[in-house]
Amino acid sequence: MFKNKLTDMIDRMDDQVIGAIVMDQEGITLDKVGEAPDPALDTETLAMEYTIILKNAMKTADMVNAGKVSEFYIRNERFTALLRMINSEYFVAMFLRPGANMGKGRFLLRAAAASMIKDL
Repeated sequence: MFKNKLTDMIDRMDDQVIGAIVMDQEGITLDKVGEAPDPALDTETLAMEYTIILKNAMKTADMVNAGKVSEFYIRNERFTALLRMINSEYFVAMFLRPGANMGKGRFLLRAAAASMIKDL
């Protein structure tokens, strides 16, 4: 359902992406693209684990009246995870290789999320 949009997004990143995924906050995958040569970088597993952080960030934002979480990222030595909310239940995530253009990734992720709203 979202494979074409995810594929278009990662193709525009010129091999800087490990993969991308659309998932709900319970860890159920709607669609994903990209194959990681390293099983430890499986986008579905990574996104499922990051749903815990996403839920905590949303709860914290609510507790301090900061408003709704729209996006966040986590950068480490092996990849950068960019997550963007599509609506209150679903998010799209992109996992970038080290040194990738994060600004371009955030722009493409924001555009992809906006185009996915009507499909949910």
